[in-house]
Amino acid sequence: MANSKGELYRFRADGPAELFAAGFPKALTGLLAGDGALYATSLHAGEVYRIALDDGSYTVIAEGLDRPRTIDGVP
Repeated sequence: MANSKGELYRFRADGPAELFAAGFPKALTGLLAGDGALYATSLHAGEVYRIALDDGSYTVIAEGLDRPRTIDGVP
């Protein structure tokens, strides 16, 4: 789950939601898991991120996009 503060939370079957990654410049909109990572778009920042599943660190893999909303496939 992502919120409007640029934070990403994960859920576990045996406990409450926990903060997984933070520091994104804007709210995240599209999320896709695959290829050993989580991918997310930022509608207002015009960017796509690759988020590491182990520690929540992220890198920008695309920028300058026109309001990306979803991710249709894994790069």
